[in-house]
Amino acid sequence: MAATPKPASEPIVRQHKALLGQLPFADTQDFDDATRGLVARREPNAVTDADGTVLWDNDTYAFLDGEAPDTVNPSLWRQSRLAAIDGLFEVVPGIYQVRGLDLSNTSFIEGDAGVVVVDTLLSAETGAAALELYRRHRGDRPVKAIIYTHSHADHFGGVKGFVSQREVDDGAVRIFAPEGFIEHSVSENVYAGTAMNRRAAYMYGAALARGPQGQVGAGLGQTISTGTVSLIAPTDFITTTGHEETVDGVRMIFQMAPDTEAPSEMLVYFPDHRALCAAEDATHTFHNLLTLRGAVVRDPHGWAGYITETIDLFGGDAEVVFAAVDTELALAAGTLTGTEGSEIPTATGQSDFDCYLAVESATARLAYGDVAEAERRLRTAIASHRHRTQGVAAAAFRAHHAADRRRPGSLDQYGQNTSARYLRQTRHQLTRESHGRGPPQRPAVKSPPNSPAPDEAAARVGAHTSTKAESGPPAGARTAPCQESEVGDRCRRDTNS
Repeated sequence: MAATPKPASEPIVRQHKALLGQLPFADTQDFDDATRGLVARREPNAVTDADGTVLWDNDTYAFLDGEAPDTVNPSLWRQSRLAAIDGLFEVVPGIYQVRGLDLSNTSFIEGDAGVVVVDTLLSAETGAAALELYRRHRGDRPVKAIIYTHSHADHFGGVKGFVSQREVDDGAVRIFAPEGFIEHSVSENVYAGTAMNRRAAYMYGAALARGPQGQVGAGLGQTISTGTVSLIAPTDFITTTGHEETVDGVRMIFQMAPDTEAPSEMLVYFPDHRALCAAEDATHTFHNLLTLRGAVVRDPHGWAGYITETIDLFGGDAEVVFAAVDTELALAAGTLTGTEGSEIPTATGQSDFDCYLAVESATARLAYGDVAEAERRLRTAIASHRHRTQGVAAAAFRAHHAADRRRPGSLDQYGQNTSARYLRQTRHQLTRESHGRGPPQRPAVKSPPNSPAPDEAAARVGAHTSTKAESGPPAGARTAPCQESEVGDRCRRDTNS
């Protein structure tokens, strides 16, 4: 029997009204970022298969207008309004991005004669629609290379909407991916895929009717497409930070970032455009560290270390940051700087660095029962940042707090004790460091010799993928311990330690 939506209860109405006074809703910079560079929209923005079945329809979010209703958290309503903005956008001359055709984005870097595509959406059908939109306004440029930034299906599943297996086999198209990509792209969606997808249905509410009393968005995007998930095996695996490649005149410098938002992930800098593709490591959202659907707990300490490395590597030169989800972040030339004591705009990776480090620091203090100091440090970090990282960072902290303390509403009553495991591992790591042994080391990720063949892997991924399968490792950072004086202060890390 179908449930009848109910109006918001009085306590919820009061909480939502209180939130309006706690977050900077008057700050509209994110909306300026989200609409800057619009070339054209796809109207109507729906994608169907050969039988007419709707696989994607962004127009169903047209209700996201005006102020938030009582039934929706004002911050979620605002984020969903941003994520629903769709079309072909110019990031900088020579770099274009299609947004609003799937949960993720796809980007086009123009070369001498063709294009390099960064990430391919989740479904072949939405990928083909994105390519058609780009070519309608920029010409019929051939695809010369594809980059998979990481091992989540919404960044590789649409590849056959852009190129064919034959084109790759014939050497006409190269495909770049980070080390460990095949292993993790399969394992995340297969070994725990069925259970995680079932729980994700409750986490995201994707099956609910769309509207103010139903599904309004999924945070980093609106929802997932339901088309054909495909996979073509990479021709080139990137293993080293600083590795450079040139395809069709497009210069690329890679930064490895394993065990951050995904276990196999990398960032790409395009020096001729002074543009950094941050994959999903620095975006307009604060990613779950403890996911309700049961993915492995991510390591905020290591993640913050890689963001620090990004700032040091590319900050003095980059003028724009664009990501695999959300909108780009425009910078003044050279302001994403990595020098000690420098001012870094809060619209860049610094705010992400502060918040990920704050959650790690606060959680470590909870492990020793220092609740007051944990809360103070977290609030210090998030208080000065813009809207996009405030409420979500606090929510991530509360999830760790509830699970470890077994308070009413604790995630542990539902069997989600991953947070408690993370705290135990944090104790172990702190104990190692206090004895001068440093954090535990992890070997480099290698794809095993018995990794499934590309066709088999694609079939497995397609059969088990019905939502975004993000995950990350438990504690055990690859970086050296931070000598912090206050959460929010920058501290350098040796990411090779």
